Amino acid sequence: MQGIEQIQGQCLPPIKRRRWKNPPHPRIGWAFFGIDSLASFAFPSNSLYFEGLLLAAQRYVGLLLSGNIPCWGEGENEMRSIKMALGLVLGATVAMGSLANADAMSDAIKYRKSMMEVTGYNFKMMAAMVKKEMPFDKAQFEKMASTVHTMSLLTLDGFPKGSDSLAGDTNAKDAVWSEPAKFKDDVAAFQKASADLVAAAKTGDMAQIGPKFKETAGSCKKCHDSFRSKSE
Repeated sequence: MQGIEQIQGQCLPPIKRRRWKNPPHPRIGWAFFGIDSLASFAFPSNSLYFEGLLLAAQRYVGLLLSGNIPCWGEGENEMRSIKMALGLVLGATVAMGSLANADAMSDAIKYRKSMMEVTGYNFKMMAAMVKKEMPFDKAQFEKMASTVHTMSLLTLDGFPKGSDSLAGDTNAKDAVWSEPAKFKDDVAAFQKASADLVAAAKTGDMAQIGPKFKETAGSCKKCHDSFRSKSE
């Protein structure tokens, strides 16, 4: 308590350090434990400000619960001190949770943009082979078709609710979340078409590959026309 005693004469009213006449109710301890657990595990955050605020409030609540505390006033002021400290802990926890959720939505947007770039690159290379703009390489084409199919299976993971234009720079339309059934149907069509393309690629027969490539590209365009404003 040396630090508090040094400050006492400078800017704070006299502090009476004493023990509780009546120990705090055990439920207060459980409340503190619950909030602390929530902050530690449910809402991780990189914000040093909120982590510092949370730590300070936790320590003060610890002093309150131990019965050896700095306290102003008597009676009801004791409970006010507890409520104030618990309020600080809960407030910091909620703020940390909001930051963590915002980070998660921003990461989701980055995730799906990266996925779209991978898909687009492989489509471009396969299109060049289909159009005979570059030599056909069966192994490479099969690998690229497989990559596109893998991206199709990950598509829905990149669009969690809340990762709309309010969460960051995205070209996804609000219809992704307002018309989820239609969006899932379009993604399912892309998944099936890309799976058929992989099967055709294994044959190495361009007569089979060409139509399946066109079908896969068409499923992508259909989904983009409905749920993308520009390009993502």
